[in-house]
Amino acid sequence: MKGIVIFGNNNVAEMIHMETQKLTDSSFTVDAFCVDREYLNSDSYCGKPLISFEKAIEKYPPHEYDMLSTVLASSNGLRKKMEVFNRLKKAGYGLLNYISPLSDISDDIQMGENNIIFSHCRVGLNVKIGNANMLWHGVLLDHDSVVGDGNFFAGGCKTAGSVKVGNSCWIGINSTIIQQIAIADETLIGAGCVVVKDTEPFTTYVGNPAKAIKAHKEEGIIVR
Repeated sequence: MKGIVIFGNNNVAEMIHMETQKLTDSSFTVDAFCVDREYLNSDSYCGKPLISFEKAIEKYPPHEYDMLSTVLASSNGLRKKMEVFNRLKKAGYGLLNYISPLSDISDDIQMGENNIIFSHCRVGLNVKIGNANMLWHGVLLDHDSVVGDGNFFAGGCKTAGSVKVGNSCWIGINSTIIQQIAIADETLIGAGCVVVKDTEPFTTYVGNPAKAIKAHKEEGIIVR
């Protein structure tokens, strides 16, 4: 079995490490953390080594270690998630999924790599999830839904059945998406929205029912 290195020294990385530390039968044991050199401000994190990504490739090589990126959309922009994902893949690392044992995931889920699903999430039957998505605590992703790459689902948001989510979208806290809705690429859905119509790409929505309020540049959503 390969070792595990987490890319990131943020609260997502800390939560995953703390949760797995509590599990006596966990096979997900973190050996080290790494970040890009400019973010290296210590030599340890959560009691584990913290080194630059450049040195990690040498000390924790891809043939011996897998990685999990915990890049936060809220601080780096949603496209940053996929930039890091692609960089780790290019370096030769296998990228792990992390699914909290406190979540309820259908056995027939189809999922790519480097997805993070936190506690008390429910993912229904026949759901397909791409790469580098993050489901915060208490998310419902119901049956027959399809999710692309690099999306963030904030805590408590609910999607009904047969929803399609594109790439690099932000789904705000406690928002609701009704059945058979298509969320276009790089849509930003504000907190508490109720989405009852398909969205346009590169657009921000707020309210109940959700209405478009502005478009963002196609260079990528930046959420701060």
